[in-house]
This record gives sequence, structure tokens and C-alpha cells, in this order.
Amino acid sequence: MIKEQVKKSKDDVNQKVTLEQVLQSLSRVSQNKHLLSYKSKRKARAVGNVMHHVGMVVPYDEKTEVGYRPLTVTNVELRRMMQNVAAAPLAQVKTALSSIQDLVTLVNFANDECDYGMGLELGLDLFLFGNERLHSTALFLLQTAYTLLHRTKFVEIIKDHLSCRKMENLDYLTKKLEADDEEPDGQRDE
Repeated sequence: MIKEQVKKSKDDVNQKVTLEQVLQSLSRVSQNKHLLSYKSKRKARAVGNVMHHVGMVVPYDEKTEVGYRPLTVTNVELRRMMQNVAAAPLAQVKTALSSIQDLVTLVNFANDECDYGMGLELGLDLFLFGNERLHSTALFLLQTAYTLLHRTKFVEIIKDHLSCRKMENLDYLTKKLEADDEEPDGQRDE
């Protein structure tokens, strides 16, 4: 239909150019149609409110409500708990971890009732926060969730990643920001 309009608009150059641009845009959209439909399908299946806001996909039966249950805290509350653990002096780490341990207990109850998504969500949140004090808890939760969800390859990936994460000087962003702060007048050698 647009191609016909382009042919008819021989005399009007501006209209012809505009229609050709629309036609090119439509062809690009149609080429990406499968990608867009995949993203929207995945987004519709995503459950949970993981801190990265992408969501996660776990088997969930809406009728019986089995497969996922939400965490009992908001992302803001969870982030505050994790920040408390990260900032706590060594003598008070155990106390700071107690609120997160309460959530781990709830995750274990959820796992017993086949709501594996709760453990995956909390594990991902702890992992994404990135503090070394939370690594063992994140590994425990993710290892359990991925095993129960039959995603054993992810267990290998998370173990390998956490073993590399313990190396020193991996925080590129912090080093870059510190280097920028040390340079006079904000000048950088690049």
C-alpha cells in the first residue's frame, strides 16, 4: 500500500521522500518483529522483583500459585539490610546477617512447598549486591534454587564466577573513580 503511494507521488518529491522513509522504517521494524515478540513474551512470563528489574522466569502455575512467592521485604528494605552487613564492623557482622538469615529461613519453607522462585530471587539479589560477606549465602541460595529448577549448568557458572570474584582489584569502576578524583583539575590522560 505504501509502495503504491510512493509510485503515485512522482510529482510531489517531499511526499515521496517521506513515504520512502516510512517504508524503510517499517521494513526495519518487521525485521526486528521476532525479537520484539520474544522480549514481550518473556516479559509476560517474568515473575519477581529482582533488583536488576529484568525479572526472572521460573515455572509458575497461576491456578495453584505454585512456583514463586514474593519476598517478605521490599527491594529498598533488602538493600538496606545488605548495606548494613557490608558496613558492619567484623564483630557485628553476625548480628547484621540475622535479618537476612530470617529471609533464608523463609526461602527454605518456600522450597519445601515448591516455590523455588523465592530462593532464586533472594540469591540473585545477594549476588548482584556483590559484597563478599554475602557470597556464601548467595551461593547456597542459588545452588539450591538452580538445582531444584533443573538448571545445573548455572550452578557451575555461579561457582566459577564467585571464585574469580574473590580476586583482588577487580572493581574497575571504583578504581576509575578514585583515579579521576586524584587527578588535578579533573584532567585525564587518555
